[in-house]
Amino acid sequence: MVDKARKDEVVKCFSSLLQVHNGYDDEAVPNAGKTSIAAAEAFLQFTRGHHQSLDDVVGDAAEDDSGGRMIVVKDVDFCSLCRNHLLPFFGKVHIGYLPEGGKMLQSSKIAQVVDVLSHRLQEQEKLTEEIAQAVAGRISSPSVGVIVEATHLGFTVRGAETTTSSMITVTTSCMLAKFREDQRTRNEFLLLVKKPKRRC
Repeated sequence: MVDKARKDEVVKCFSSLLQVHNGYDDEAVPNAGKTSIAAAEAFLQFTRGHHQSLDDVVGDAAEDDSGGRMIVVKDVDFCSLCRNHLLPFFGKVHIGYLPEGGKMLQSSKIAQVVDVLSHRLQEQEKLTEEIAQAVAGRISSPSVGVIVEATHLGFTVRGAETTTSSMITVTTSCMLAKFREDQRTRNEFLLLVKKPKRRC
């Protein structure tokens, strides 16, 4: 639930911004749809992760696991707001880890980690590292690999304005412990990420 006082302040900020830009005043425009309110609600939704704690959302959700094999969770959707341009970037996150500490996280809990961290003003590189560190901390194992593939609206609407700019994908990775140090572990992870989905 968004604090009403904070929402009112954000609405005022958007209203001031619109008035500065060409003197637009959504209060004076008939049937304008309350642009300031809608923009404020969208911004607060994009950044709600700043007011969420991973401990509160995910909790101590790790489960016992002594299998020793690699676990990979692929194609976790995310959408975040770039802290540089305040424009969205979105795509997929792939997470792999070795449950060396005897703990594992359910796929839904990993998705919640991605959701909280991505709903903050972010840079893709920082988001990638934060996801890796958050998963490692919750499974008591340092061996985690994360790959983030994203499309940035900062490229498509204000960057290199070419006919192919909308197809640009930025890929970042964070490899910790064995995922960085051991080539066989890293290659297994990369192979599983690239492996096509099995059709039902």
